[in-house]
Amino acid sequence: MVQADHITVYSNSTSIKHFKAVCPVTKVMVSNVYSNANSLTAAKFLQKMIDDFPFEITSIQVDGGSEFMKDFELLCQEKIYLYSFYHQNLLNITVLLKDVTAQPGMNSIRPHQSLGNLTPTEYFKKHYQEVRGVA
Repeated sequence: MVQADHITVYSNSTSIKHFKAVCPVTKVMVSNVYSNANSLTAAKFLQKMIDDFPFEITSIQVDGGSEFMKDFELLCQEKIYLYSFYHQNLLNITVLLKDVTAQPGMNSIRPHQSLGNLTPTEYFKKHYQEVRGVA
């Protein structure tokens, strides 16, 4: 998962749109500058993220700004896992509901390599509850 957004930078009465995406775990960052921030620009930046990140992007967190709609969403539908998951399952809402509602159980079943091969529940208990004294 990567987090993407943009800021406007002003210099000599010119505005520049600086797009940046960061992996919150590895802190690997991809950035680029454009003259405007619209959905086409965001789609171009999405392609840059796909090309430049050293790993496959499976989800993107954005703030819901209009630049992350239309063209950006269309490219996401072609390239990112979440949309593939929904396209495969939308025809059967019963199956989809079962798969989506099963996710909370995954917190105690599936170990994650990034968590030292602990499940999210085990990781929470070990590192959060013990350190902070949370019951």
